[in-house]
Amino acid sequence: MNRLFVYPVAAAVRLLQSLPLPVVAWLGRCLGRCAWWVAWHERRRALVNLDIAFGNEWSKEEQGSIARRHFQLLGESFLCTLKALTMERGELGDRLQIVGLNKLRPWIEQSQVPGVVVAIGHFGNISMYDFAAADLPWMEVAATYRRPNADWLNDILTGLRNHCRSRLFEEVEDAKALRSCLHEGNVVLGIMCDTNPGEQAPAIPFFGYPAATTAAPALCALRYRMPLHLAACYRTGPGRWRVEIGDEIPTRVEGRRRRLEDIMSDLNAQLETCIRRDPANWCWVQPRWEHPGRRR
Repeated sequence: MNRLFVYPVAAAVRLLQSLPLPVVAWLGRCLGRCAWWVAWHERRRALVNLDIAFGNEWSKEEQGSIARRHFQLLGESFLCTLKALTMERGELGDRLQIVGLNKLRPWIEQSQVPGVVVAIGHFGNISMYDFAAADLPWMEVAATYRRPNADWLNDILTGLRNHCRSRLFEEVEDAKALRSCLHEGNVVLGIMCDTNPGEQAPAIPFFGYPAATTAAPALCALRYRMPLHLAACYRTGPGRWRVEIGDEIPTRVEGRRRRLEDIMSDLNAQLETCIRRDPANWCWVQPRWEHPGRRR
């Protein structure tokens, strides 16, 4: 039964990957405009989230304008991500700018540090993080992901992941393999930091409201004594991106571990700053505030 979905989708992806990047970006924006009218549930969620974050600052018309533009950019980012899986760094040329890698290089020279944890947000084209980390010498690029519930969707994504340059670890099934990878050292580990892990997660302020926030980046940085940074991918034009690495988020002060909630609050604060810089660039269709999380 899965083949009824997998084969046609795989053929469509291969056709898409054969097109020039500017054409793929244009098709993505068209797809996003269609999704705005068809995906009513996601449209409503985006508008609700924008009202939570900017209800005291923007009018309903301004929020709606940002939401419509966001859907266009979401479609562009999705198709461009599929296209980028078959591309090399040289093919991107000046379409990708990387800023802030110098903040990570000092850690590479310290043998007592096994690597760097990079908290990744749902900004722009997520495959650009992979290209950015690949510019670091002698470092292995790794990332975590969550297996989807639908088997047919997982089969499609598994085929696409085979083209990734990073080592990918499923959050639950590959936990042991991930620990072994970190013990080996020289790892740049990307972990999504803006997903909603559910009601059991800590409640951390985000745009002034409590939101269930994943503790994975902070926990990993504390456990393995790795520095923690936030990365954001901004769209600078059709099929053009800029990846920026933020300043280090301290996990220890004078050799003592900081409270987990304090680290996550700093991470959310940096994430909010990045979103305010280009609101339409972030993924507003996530259920970011649906589960406020447990009390502190």
